[in-house]
Amino acid sequence: MQERCALTLSNRRTDVDATLRQVETFCSQQAVPLSAMQSVLLALEELLVNIVTHGYHDEQCHTIAVMLELHGSHLSVEITDDGMAFDPRTVPAPNFSMSLDERPIGGLGVWLTLKMMDEIDYRREGLLNKLRLVKGWT
Repeated sequence: MQERCALTLSNRRTDVDATLRQVETFCSQQAVPLSAMQSVLLALEELLVNIVTHGYHDEQCHTIAVMLELHGSHLSVEITDDGMAFDPRTVPAPNFSMSLDERPIGGLGVWLTLKMMDEIDYRREGLLNKLRLVKGWT
């Protein structure tokens, strides 16, 4: 069984959907438990849509790389893009004491992503963002 999967997509929303289908196929083939797979898919969708929507100041085509690696009972996902620097760990937690009408729009999806993953690591290497997510299971 292949324990690694390298995917590339462009900064178009339709490519995100196709990439998520490929990730789902890989996870199914690797017998990743459904709950772990769903968490990874939700987090990956949130992050990729944010990159595509907010990561670039131009209309040029950019390449985003996604590397999946299975290590025993955990899956690591590394996203590499050449968009603006963005560390999702710096997004403040939503203020749940405010009503929905009072809360500012945005940030909830990134917060949920941070809560669903077991590890999140971000680094900027030159002009590249490298974001690593890890989801484990027992």
